[in-house]
Amino acid sequence: MKPLKSIITVILFTVSFSLIAQDKMANNIDNSNIALNGYSPVSYLDLGLAQRGDKKFKSEIEKVVYYFTSEEQKKNFDKNPSKYKPQYGGYCAFGTYAGAKFRVDPNKFLVENGK
Repeated sequence: MKPLKSIITVILFTVSFSLIAQDKMANNIDNSNIALNGYSPVSYLDLGLAQRGDKKFKSEIEKVVYYFTSEEQKKNFDKNPSKYKPQYGGYCAFGTYAGAKFRVDPNKFLVENGK
């Protein structure tokens, strides 16, 4: 009887953990059209800093809105959006692989090979 009880316990634990993980992931899915949680892509590449953009300075590319810290940053982006558009749309690379848009911490980033 003990092995059966252990198996049932493991199954219940696995199902519970899966449901909790799914709930956490559902709350982390981003369906907004604001790129990088409102942080400036120009700041990441040109300054190596995470800076929250201002709604006064924004551009829209392919139905996605990008915010910038200044008019100069906006102009730089508008001249060459492909340079500044983030990899994987600015979402978690694994989430993109899995077909979901998971939000990331905008203060944790890596610029490599100009992206």
